This record gives sequence, C-alpha cells and structure tokens, in this order.
Amino acid sequence: MTVKLTIIGAGPGGYVAAIRAAQKGAQVTIVESSEVGGTCLNWGCVPTKTLIASAEGLEHVRRAGELGLEIGGTVSYNLAKVRERKDRVVSTQVKGIRGLFKSWGISLIEGRGALLSPDVVRVVQKDGTTMDVKSDKVIIATGSRPAKLSGFTFDGESVITSDDAVQFKKIPKNLLIVGCGVIGSEFAFLYRAFGSEVTVVEIMSRALSTEDEEMSDIIEREFKKDKIKLIANAGDVTGKILLAHVASHQGLVAVENALGGNEDMDYAVVPAGIFTMPEIGSVGIREKQAIEMGIKYRVGRFQFRRLGRAHAMGEITGMVKVISDEATDKVLGVHICGAHAADLIHEGALAMKMGATAKALGHMIHAHPTFAEALMEAAEDVHKMAIHSPKP
Repeated sequence: MTVKLTIIGAGPGGYVAAIRAAQKGAQVTIVESSEVGGTCLNWGCVPTKTLIASAEGLEHVRRAGELGLEIGGTVSYNLAKVRERKDRVVSTQVKGIRGLFKSWGISLIEGRGALLSPDVVRVVQKDGTTMDVKSDKVIIATGSRPAKLSGFTFDGESVITSDDAVQFKKIPKNLLIVGCGVIGSEFAFLYRAFGSEVTVVEIMSRALSTEDEEMSDIIEREFKKDKIKLIANAGDVTGKILLAHVASHQGLVAVENALGGNEDMDYAVVPAGIFTMPEIGSVGIREKQAIEMGIKYRVGRFQFRRLGRAHAMGEITGMVKVISDEATDKVLGVHICGAHAADLIHEGALAMKMGATAKALGHMIHAHPTFAEALMEAAEDVHKMAIHSPKP
C-alpha cells in the first residue's frame, strides 16, 4: 500500500524529506509558502556564503602585494554585479530543487499550510483560495525566521533583519549589529570588507559564545585587526542555534519513521561551520563543557603558522584543537579556526563517529603540504608528540 505523505515546509528539512520519501515509494505532497529551499537557500547559508566569497576575493586582491603581485589602479567592487551573482547562484539552486521534485513525482503546493487534523493539512494558496490535503502521515518542517527586537521599527532601510542584509542593496557607512553569534559575526566581516564601519553588541561576555573559547579569542583578535568594534555584556537575546544540515538529517529520520521505521537522531556528532574570516569549524564538546561534565580530558593544539601550506597561501592565522578522553583517548571534540576550517572539520567528525582515538588520528598519514596536517599534529600534541611544535 502506497503511503500518502504531506510535508509542511520545503526548506532543507522538508525538501530532503520529500525526496527521500519519494525514493522509498511514498506519494508525496509538499507545501511551501515562500520558495523551495527555505531560509538556508534563499536568505541564509547560500546567499551569505556567495557574498562572503566576493568579500574574500576582494580581501585577497588587497593583500596581493604580500604574495609579490603588483596590481595597478584602485581596488574596488561593483555592488550590482555582486548582488546579481548572488541572485544567480540562488536561482540555480532553486531551479535544481524544483527539478528534483518533478523528476521524483513530488507535488508542490505553493501556499501556507496548517494542520486541520492529524491527517488533513489546510493550505491557503497564493491566490487566496483554500484547499485541504488528506494524507496518512504529516511531517512539519516549518523552519525559522529572523527574530525582531521589540521597540524597533524594521523598515528594511535603517533597521533591518538578516533577510534584508543579504539583499545587499547598499553598503552603509556605519552598521550596528545586535548579536555576535554565527550570523552576526559573518555579517560583521562581510560588511566590513565592503567598507562599513561595524560595531557588534553581544549579551554574552565574548564573541561566538557557543564556540570553544580559544576559537572565539582568535575571532576577537581578527575583529580588532579589521577595526570591528565588539561591545560584549550588552540588549540581545540568544536561543538555540539552527543548522540547515541538522534539519536535513531530521527530515531523513522523520521519513524513515513515518514510513514504518524506528530511527533516532544522533546529536552527539554534528559538525558546524562559521564563515567568518577566518572560518571556524567545530564538532563535539568544548573544553568548558568537559570541565562542567566532570570529564577528565587531554588537549592537543597546533598553530596554522607552523604549516608550510599556510605560509605558501598566506593564511597563517588560526589553530586546531583536539580534545580527547584521558582514560580511553577517544576524540571528544575538535575545534578549528583558520582557512578552510568548515571543510577540515569533517575529518574530526568522522573520527568521532567511528570512535577513533587521538593516537589513531595522529598516526593517519596526511598528504603534504596541506592544511589537514594541522589536525594530525594537534592529535599528536594530545600526547605531546607533535613533530612541528616546540618542546613544552
């Protein structure tokens, strides 16, 4: 018997769930009030990383002299073309998802859905008409939207949300960012690269308070280098961090269970990337958490400035930190700040998923010269055996 499944929301959780359900033979209907891909694709992960790529390119050109390159004239940017490229990247991805829906026979209803009963979703379509969709199972994947502080009028011009900020209509002379979490930090570096004078206010005592303190310290130093002003212990509220890739996996688990399975989410190993300049990658517990949990642990560190590849690329800022259990030597957490950190972190995540020890990670042969060697050396440093670190 074919299972009829309705999914509310076509963001990274919903659209992934829809495709997996169709692959498993379900008859799938997905309801979306805005655009497929959700916040991640249209206003979050993809557009911000596309804009950051332009900002990083601009910074590389500005630093060309460090590499022995001479570039004549004034280094500048074309804001309209930067925005057009961002829109083009997003549009391509949106069309790709719509194409996947079509190829798997997934019915997309554009409108706002709400549960009328456990098996009926009522949809107010874009033309104002209402339709009811009956199914055997319903998955709710409604996603998120920017929080708005009370007392402010969000006009899209002088007071804006992160959705407005990614539209990149103009570069303000002065920009105040409320919150120095992942989104706030990324926008701070992005707008500073394009010329804004940036101030960030944060309720907690430091930038990126959810990250390992040593990684936060590196970002705060880069703030100072870039003349980004951070005012800590100040008028924001913080909540749970929402990750697109977590939503996608939640969607896969939800489908397995909706179609008769019995699968659980594994939240113990969730890698995260923050696309500041430099990047941060993290997985597992922070050192502070290990202390709070009463875990006896060891720490290994390795600075990027000791890597040949880092010097060759002019990317010497940052470090890798490996936390392991003192008794078993199993890797409990990996934290990276530096070039390509968001890519490198997956080696640490795999090590944790497979239950690897710091010794095993350090003994794995890594290609030279690469940034990944820093992870090998940090794992070796857990036992104070890193080759390219001075004697402690």
